Amino acid sequence: MNEIAEAAGISRAGLYLYFKNKEEIFNAAIVHHGDTLIEEIHLM
Repeated sequence: MNEIAEAAGISRAGLYLYFKNKEEIFNAAIVHHGDTLIEEIHLM
C-alpha cells in the first residue's frame, strides 16, 4: 500500500479514503485497464 500511495502521490491514509483494501485497488485497476482496452478497440 505504501508503494501504491507513493506512486499516486498521496498518503497511505489518503489511499484508504478511496479504497478499503488491496483487493479493491486491484479490482479498480483491472476495470480501468479493461475500459481502456475497450475504448481502444472502439477507435479502430
